[in-house]
Amino acid sequence: MNKFLLLCAAALMPLNAACAAEGKKNAEPQKVIAADKPLPTQEEAIAMLSEMDKSVQTLRFDFAQTLLFDDTGLTREVAGNVRFAKPDKIRIEHSKPRPQIVYTDKKIITIYKPSDAQALKTGWKQWLNQQASTLSGIADLGDYASLAQKHEIGISRDDKGRLLLALRPKDNPKTYTLTLRIKEGDYFPGSMTFAVGKTRFETVITNVVRNEPIPAEVFEFKQPPGVDLIDLTEPSAK
Repeated sequence: MNKFLLLCAAALMPLNAACAAEGKKNAEPQKVIAADKPLPTQEEAIAMLSEMDKSVQTLRFDFAQTLLFDDTGLTREVAGNVRFAKPDKIRIEHSKPRPQIVYTDKKIITIYKPSDAQALKTGWKQWLNQQASTLSGIADLGDYASLAQKHEIGISRDDKGRLLLALRPKDNPKTYTLTLRIKEGDYFPGSMTFAVGKTRFETVITNVVRNEPIPAEVFEFKQPPGVDLIDLTEPSAK
């Protein structure tokens, strides 16, 4: 497991010549920058993620995602908003590149594309196995501690002093890396990167609202007139 400690050595600053001459002013204590803070252990990181999970009943936030294909240099932009209610209700509404709404309770998923006048309904696990990379991190809302326990965790800081948790599957660490950039005040990820092979998914989360009541019908797909529903639900998923 790639786990290392990044320490920045603080250089002693000379006193201002004028202050030294006056001999009346004491040097102000140096501020501890984020990169100088000690890193949490893996156990502490999981415990703090667990506390964050427990504190959240509902979530609403915007996201912007960039898909980077290193082989070709191509990129793709995705944007939208997410609403979440415990235990497992998620609604993802895409505004870019095309309008699309995803509804799931992590048993069944319905994907509605207004421009196609079509909706697809299928089993959550079946769909996630094919599309996991685009939802990695977002699909684990409310259960980041459990996610962390299933992965090796590398803990470090970036050049801005932000805490990074690099998660790699315990059974095959080379499969992919999911990196969460953590807000230390509340341990909620402000952004995340999913890297698999030569493809990366960079997701930035903004405008986070916690524990605001969200009507139940927000998470329910209601088939509009003229919209075809393709139901591929497996019996085992019902």
